[in-house]
Amino acid sequence: LEYSNVYSWTALVQGHNDCGEFLNALHILQRMRESSISPSCYTFQALVQSSTKLKCVVRGKEMHSEIIKAGYDGNDILSTTLIDMYAKCGSLNEARMVFDNLPGQNLVAWNALIMGYAEHGLGKEGVECFKSMQAEGMQPDVVTLVGSLKSCCLVTGSINIGRDMHNFIIKHGLQENIVVMNTLVDMYVKVGSIEEAQDVFNKMPVRDVVSWNILLAGY
Repeated sequence: LEYSNVYSWTALVQGHNDCGEFLNALHILQRMRESSISPSCYTFQALVQSSTKLKCVVRGKEMHSEIIKAGYDGNDILSTTLIDMYAKCGSLNEARMVFDNLPGQNLVAWNALIMGYAEHGLGKEGVECFKSMQAEGMQPDVVTLVGSLKSCCLVTGSINIGRDMHNFIIKHGLQENIVVMNTLVDMYVKVGSIEEAQDVFNKMPVRDVVSWNILLAGY
């Protein structure tokens, strides 16, 4: 089967991603070069996602270089995908550099950065991102709250920020989201306020085994 244009090549990359064949997806770039077909921004987006799934920052950096050479480094969608890749691979300095060069930081980019900081133990940076996001008038969503609450767990003296997030959750009716509520309980447990953790737990409309395990770990 011949792949004669960039659309069919991009579909092939995405197809490999959908099947979990991420390394095979990355190999397609060389085959495209051999066919004299230049990747589009959508092709590069799929290839960066392949690197993300493999947690292979080396391949991700290669894709980043290719993106710059192709002149797509000003593309918001691609930049956000790169931020997500660097953050999930633990290269937070690179993620921040791409983020800072975005002409307008969008919610997905903020979330990728905040979650990356939280998942890699950089709670202070995650909390600072949340503060900066609020200062710029960006409205947090569920992903923002989960990442920011996880960041609070890692920072001494951040309970007041966690309480602000708690108030936001109540104000916007997010108590039904069990992931958010479990993370909120976990935040209170880890900052040493078991009473507030118990209070949140008691008021949760739905609980699961994770909810119970988080609370029990605090006693």
